[in-house]
This record gives sequence, C-alpha cells and structure tokens, in this order.
Amino acid sequence: MVRHCLSLQLIEYDPVAGRKSGARTRVNPHPSRHRYHAGAHFFAPIPTSDHHVEQAASLLDRLAGQGLDENKLAARSTEFAMTSSDSDVFSLGKFLGGLAVGVVLTYAYTRYRWEMPAVVQLPATVTSSVISATADSDLYNWDLPFEVRQRAAAIILGQNPDRFVELDNATDHVLMYEMQRQRAVRLAMIAKQKFSAYQVALDKPALRERLERKYGTTESEQLKRQMLADDIAGDAILTGYLRDRFPDVSRDKRVDLILNVGQNGLIPPPRQVATEVDLSLPR
Repeated sequence: MVRHCLSLQLIEYDPVAGRKSGARTRVNPHPSRHRYHAGAHFFAPIPTSDHHVEQAASLLDRLAGQGLDENKLAARSTEFAMTSSDSDVFSLGKFLGGLAVGVVLTYAYTRYRWEMPAVVQLPATVTSSVISATADSDLYNWDLPFEVRQRAAAIILGQNPDRFVELDNATDHVLMYEMQRQRAVRLAMIAKQKFSAYQVALDKPALRERLERKYGTTESEQLKRQMLADDIAGDAILTGYLRDRFPDVSRDKRVDLILNVGQNGLIPPPRQVATEVDLSLPR
C-alpha cells in the first residue's frame, strides 16, 4: 500500500472516447506531460496499482457522463488520488504505532518483568508455541547435524525469554557473560585502533602542548596511553564490562588489557574458590 502511495504515475483520459467508444483509461507513456493538450485530454496523478486504476477509470467515466468539463474532471480525479494516499498513510501510521507499542512492552518486560494479560497475548502465544514445537522436533533429533540442532535451540530461546534466563542461571551466567564479552571485545578493538592514530594529534605542536599540560608528561607513549585511558572511560559499555569482570584492575592496567585484546580476549582470570580444610587436631 505504501509503495503505491509513493509511486505515482500520470493517467491520460479522453472523456470523448470514454463516452463514445467505451474506452476507459490508458497509461500515459510520457509522465512528464502534466497539462491537457488540444482540448481533448487531461492528466491526473493516481496510484498505479491495477485496483486503483480500475476505480479511477470508473469514476472518470461517471463524471464524464454527468457533463463535467475537463477542469472539473481533473479536480475530481486528483481528489480521488489524495483519498487513496490517505488510506496508505493510515497504514503507515498503524505500522509506526505498533512499533512504538513493541518498544514500550519490551522496556516494561526487561525492566519490571511486566507482561500484558494472558488473554491479550493469546494469539502471540499460539504462534510462539507452534514455532517452538516445530523447532523442538529438530532440537532433539540426534540424526541431524549439530548446526541444525543449534539453530533450533536458538529459535526456541528466541520465542521463550524465560527459558533463556533459566538456562543462563543453570550455567552460572555463561551465556550472558559471553554476549557481553563479545560486545566488549568489538569495542576494545576499535579503541585499540585509535592508539596509533593519536600520533597525528601529537604531531601538531599546539595540540601537543595542550595535551602535555593536561596529562603532565612530555613522553609520546605516555601521552597516547593517557588519551586511550580517557577514551576507555568515555565508553560506558566497555568501562562497565571491565569494572564488572576485572574489578581489581587499575586505570593503567585497563590500557594494557585493551592494547593486548587480541591475546587476552578480555577473558577474566579464573576465580579462586576456597576449599574447606579440616584443621582439627588428630585424636
């Protein structure tokens, strides 16, 4: 519908031929001709779908039979085109409205675990159940390749957020931590690429002097490290990950982590787990 609204074409109509020979409309092969000529034809923009062309042709035949002159016919056909466009705009409005509702519901679920009443969700629940059942048959079919079963699992988790939370809790949050790590690694690679680009700024005397005053050093390497540390601190996602997964790492050590991200992958060191030791005296 939106496509027809945006893609308009000029239709040529001959009221005389329409009355005498029963001809309806014919598409103007020259859309740039927008004025009637020789007193016999006029052009009016209408949507180009076959359904709209038929409606427009029928309307023009009726108006021509009422004895309306060409100017009035052109005005009425343009009014018809605008009415058709309004219906298309309404469809676009419904789409944008549905998109906004989806954003609000997602926010409400992730922040407050609020969901719409079960009755309202019934159509979506039925659809989700059918999709999950279809994927479930592949997930537990060990004759299929592992990649196929893996994609089936992804579909099931996408249809059931609570199932993802359950599995993530059962695996000590391995899934969530890995998602966060991969995002942090991508951001760290971008930050690392800036490190060599800082030299361009340091080659400008006025800018270098300002940076030396800011960081209290004249060594190029230290200046670049301080600039990188500031960029890391300015990235909320990367800083949050480093603070959560490397809580004991200092500002300067964070720079080393980023510069060596290709080797360490921002994988935190294994946690030290204390074990119980029996310190009682032997009997």
